Amino acid sequence: MDFAPDGDVNTNPANPVIGVRSMGDDPVRVGVLGVEQIRGIQSRGVAATAKHFPGHGDTQIDSHLGLPVVEYGRTTLERHLVPF
Repeated sequence: MDFAPDGDVNTNPANPVIGVRSMGDDPVRVGVLGVEQIRGIQSRGVAATAKHFPGHGDTQIDSHLGLPVVEYGRTTLERHLVPF
């Protein structure tokens, strides 16, 4: 099992943990690239799982050190749901 790809949409330049781990700030592009990465991983007999969670690309807390909280409206959340 591979805990990849990173499906987070990086919409917050101040995000201390996602940064270059994300495939970008365009949710459709992140989704398309994520699907292709999953296909590649699974073609080798390895289970893939998208991470982290919708909205994590717009948090301001490193999830390894604290609990990020998503506190914006449904419209913004919808954008972050696309890759998942």
